Amino acid sequence: MRWFQKIDITVLQGYGMTEDCIVSYFNLPGANKIGTVGKPLMSVQAKLSGEGEILVKNTCLMTGYYKSPELTASVFEDGYLKTGDIGEYDHEGYLSITGRGKNQFKTDKGKYISPTPIEMKISENSLIEQIFIVGTGIPQPIALITLSESSKNTAKDELSQSLRESVKNVNKSLEKHERIEKVVIMKEDWSVDNGLVMPTLKIKRNRIEKIHQEFYKDWFASSESVIFE
Repeated sequence: MRWFQKIDITVLQGYGMTEDCIVSYFNLPGANKIGTVGKPLMSVQAKLSGEGEILVKNTCLMTGYYKSPELTASVFEDGYLKTGDIGEYDHEGYLSITGRGKNQFKTDKGKYISPTPIEMKISENSLIEQIFIVGTGIPQPIALITLSESSKNTAKDELSQSLRESVKNVNKSLEKHERIEKVVIMKEDWSVDNGLVMPTLKIKRNRIEKIHQEFYKDWFASSESVIFE
């Protein structure tokens, strides 16, 4: 976004869903804050649930899903649409999207963790191609990663050191229960061909979790901080 600014192109980010006709939050000329999706538009009522889920109400909400009364009932709360997205406001009232509610998980400590913001920070390391943070059934989260093509011939010691540094730096900004304990380097890439990535390149979290969850406790108990599957 800042790069576009440098060449005099203004990009205004917004946020909405088909279910609310995309009328929700928007940055506007003269009120544009990079990294956020802006403030609620006129006539939009919005709030966060106790879990941080974004709830919206406006004059153009859908009346429901076609012939699906149960599904319809599940996405409304006191007339507000439950978006399924997790967000937070800054002190000026601008909203940032921090993840999807269904991506949240609990560790053994009983506290919810939103993996997406943490994944984004760690994936700034160019050695990483894909990352998936998990923690169900263990005390602290661990990061499952695949390596970028250019890093696959890098020496293991060099890989381990770089990943340890990335995790150490990111952990400084996290709450104690969010801090990454281990990094596990996958022996297989996640791809469309093996069914672990959607055609849109989004990771199939449920599928990866189903395949690997039985190993979480062993990985967590390992004496190594970076583990090669």
